[in-house]
Amino acid sequence: MNVLTFKPMPGHEKGTILRLARESYKGLPKVNASLITKWETDWKRFDDDIFDHPDTIGTSGFITYQGESIIGFASWDPRQHPTAIIGHNCILPAFRRNGHGRQQIQEMLRRLRALGFTKARVTTGDHPGFIAAQKMYLACGFQKIRRFSDQTDSSWRMVEFEKELLSVRCANR
Repeated sequence: MNVLTFKPMPGHEKGTILRLARESYKGLPKVNASLITKWETDWKRFDDDIFDHPDTIGTSGFITYQGESIIGFASWDPRQHPTAIIGHNCILPAFRRNGHGRQQIQEMLRRLRALGFTKARVTTGDHPGFIAAQKMYLACGFQKIRRFSDQTDSSWRMVEFEKELLSVRCANR
């Protein structure tokens, strides 16, 4: 497994998070256009917030590197402390299936524990394009807690996972 490094989000150009999210979700089959528009709006707002508020929102995540290449990012929302809500995160398609997602999640969980969080929660799509993400969360010790419909598009199903932050190790699968 290649060694990854993690750098603060605000040290990058505005638009970096938006670009990474777009690249990561490009080509996702059978997704309603209105849902993609909503996602794009959310990603743009999140990217703007990181760079407009580097000392608050900008501290709740990191950019992931393999060598000199940016390969993804991870973020969380700390406002429900002691539960962290894992937010936008991704690994670019060219770098997937190498354990990088697990390493990125491990780093995020390590940071959350250091910040005093006792639980982490994450939501992902209940869609074939998100099966790898679901498996990764399970390998990292998250438990599936519920399925529900997206508020924007009731045909789009979501899966929510939760983990007690006693251990940050993920299974090697």
